[in-house]
Amino acid sequence: MAFNQQESALAVFVDFSGAHDSIWRAKLIEKLKNMNTEGNMLTWISRFLDQRWTKVKNGETFSKYKQTKVGLPQGAVTSTTLFNAYINDLPNTVTNN
Repeated sequence: MAFNQQESALAVFVDFSGAHDSIWRAKLIEKLKNMNTEGNMLTWISRFLDQRWTKVKNGETFSKYKQTKVGLPQGAVTSTTLFNAYINDLPNTVTNN
């Protein structure tokens, strides 16, 4: 429509690749609280995300286990919903000029 009216148009594209790996869990819990998530649901989500451990394999060698503080579990059905809750306030940070 802007092109037909000889006006400028702007598009913004956001690449969310690897986004589940960089979610700060403490901030996610804070955002869920601000969305009025409470009680058993908040407790379940907190416990679901807590105590996650990982190790890396390089060739035939494995690293020691290390506790992670960021990221959502890959393959978990709830991870997509939790990611959406995490970015739910994103439009509020963008100003309309």
